[in-house]
This record gives sequence, structure tokens and C-alpha cells, in this order.
Amino acid sequence: MSRSTDGEGYVLPKPGITPYKGDDIVAYTSNNPPPFEYVRHLGAGRFGEVTIVRGKKNRQLYACKTFKTGGKQADDLRQDLQDEFRKVRRMTASRYVVQAVSAYAIPHKGTFHLILEPVAIGGDLESFLKRYRDASSSPLVSPHTEHGNFKETTNTDRWDELNINPLQTLFNSFGGLAAGLYSLHRQNMRHRDIKPANCLIHKGRVLLSDFGFARLYEGAEKYAMESSGDPGIKNYRYRAPEVVRQLHRGKETDVFSLGCTFVEIFASLLGDQSRVDPWPEEPKGTQARRVKIVYYSKVIDAVSEALLAPVNPRTKYAPGVLKLAKIIGRMLVDDPAKRIKAEELTGQQLHELGDLQTWWA
Repeated sequence: MSRSTDGEGYVLPKPGITPYKGDDIVAYTSNNPPPFEYVRHLGAGRFGEVTIVRGKKNRQLYACKTFKTGGKQADDLRQDLQDEFRKVRRMTASRYVVQAVSAYAIPHKGTFHLILEPVAIGGDLESFLKRYRDASSSPLVSPHTEHGNFKETTNTDRWDELNINPLQTLFNSFGGLAAGLYSLHRQNMRHRDIKPANCLIHKGRVLLSDFGFARLYEGAEKYAMESSGDPGIKNYRYRAPEVVRQLHRGKETDVFSLGCTFVEIFASLLGDQSRVDPWPEEPKGTQARRVKIVYYSKVIDAVSEALLAPVNPRTKYAPGVLKLAKIIGRMLVDDPAKRIKAEELTGQQLHELGDLQTWWA
């Protein structure tokens, strides 16, 4: 069956047809508008904005990520966005990975829209952790990860109204994110940009999101899932040592980046008792000596050692907390061949991480 397209390669829908799910990037016009209606603004950033929309036909709520596709690099941006959508569409549903429902363009407005579910009104993990640490409700964007992040504007002081228990959410995040990563790797995909700003909070779950740097491996490539050379990135804070050194690398890089994310969750839970300091610019309640982190790959050994005990030597970790600290250390090993694998985290380790709350002392 032939499909009509516009001059930019988008599929033109037939009047009255409202596709919700499919791999085609659909082009809509003022005479044939998108099958979604605006509900409210959720956030904004350099790429554009995030809104909540409702399907006109099924009345279901979705997150809509809107990008401006004009300018000198419009063609490249459109291609990147289409590639991101098609990669995410191919993933099997997971409770811990944001899913792409559909995508469409409005060419006369120069916009591209990704329709995602669920609507993660709890915001991103980076902002969530910041609010957890200092109880601030002001919108925040980290200087380390500002590019591409959006300023979440929901009042997350009202966690009860959002069906979020912050402490339980953080306890559950270790096992949930590990499960999400294993789901990606089983489907021959590397995320390549895991960090707190690219994880979203939804009803007590922390989900992997933002697949702009992700790579899907097919054919012979899928058995190795490897790459080499210049990664073409600007910020190395959460990158594995082999990425920083531009060496041959594989899916182990995702495990390292997830380990960095786990360090920040762990440190937020410990508060002033944490011997690692991922946020040296923040004021601290005590002046204890801590391992200050700007780029994780430069302080791997020091971080792994500092995770094993709190600031106060008279305070002892519960057994499970110490076990978690050791697991995170195995995620941060310099040699990727010796780094723990995602499937190991989701085997016996996942059960252990899921029981974290019963261990916390």
C-alpha cells in the first residue's frame, strides 16, 4: 500500500485518520491537526518544551516533547529525532523505561513532537535528589547536565498528591533502574547517556529516559554491541574511563554510568554521613573530609573506598547497605571486562537491592 509523503519525508495522514501507534513520522497541518489536545505545561529547556496532552480519541494522557526543527541544521536535527523515535519504538515495553507512542511533525510551524508514556510528573531524578537533599521546591538544572535537560515545574513538595513516597522511591530506584538497563541490553541497545537528569520519576518508579544518544545494534553488530573512536560528547562527568580515553567500548559503559547515578542516590540517602560528595558546590552540614566528584572516571578508586563507611567511624552500616556499597563499587571498576554486568544486577542482586529499605540503618 503506497503512502503519500510531504517534501521532507513525513507521512501525510488521510483526513479523519488519527494514528496513535506506529513507526511513521506523521505530518499534520492546520486543516488536519494532530490527534492530541493540550492539557498543561510540564517543563521547558533548550530543546523546546514538555507538555501533557490527551488523546482525542482514547482520552489517555501522554507527555509531549516538542522540538524546534528550524535553523541551519534543521535537516540533521529532523533525522536525529526520527532516529531516536524509531529506536525507542522498537523496544519491548518495560516498567522502568519510558515508551514512545508516536511522533509527528507540523512542518509549517517547524516543530517535531515525541509522544511518550507514562506522564512522569515527578520530574527528573537529578532535580528530585536535589529537593530531597535540601527540601527546596525551586526549579533546578545542574551545571553538569544542563544541556538538553528541562526545568521541571511541578510542585514536588506535594509528593503525597503525586502518589510519591520519596524515601521509598529512592530505595526502589536501584533495582528498577538495573531492570531497565538490562531490558535495553537484552534488546541490543546501549543507552550511552545514563545520568540522573535522564531518569524520570513516575508513581514511585524511576525510569530510564532520553534516548538521543542511544544506539541500536543489528545484524552481526548485535553480538558485540561495541564502538570506538571519538564519542562526540561534550560532558564527561558520568562517562566510563574507556569513553574518556576513546578506547574500544561496549555495553559496560552503561553499567559505569548507572553506577555513577547510584552513587548520587546513595549519597543523597546518607546526607551528611556520606563520604562521597558529588556536589562540592553545595554547602554541607559538617566539614568532614569527603571525596569530591566532578568527573567520576578520575576518582574511581577513592569513590569506591569512600562508599564503604560513613563519615562517623562509630556508625556502622546495616549489612545490606554495605552490600549495596560494594555492588556500586563493582559497577565503577576501571577495567570494563571486570565490571559487573547488567544481567548480574537483575539476578540475585536485583532481589537484594529491592530489599534495601529493610536494611537501612
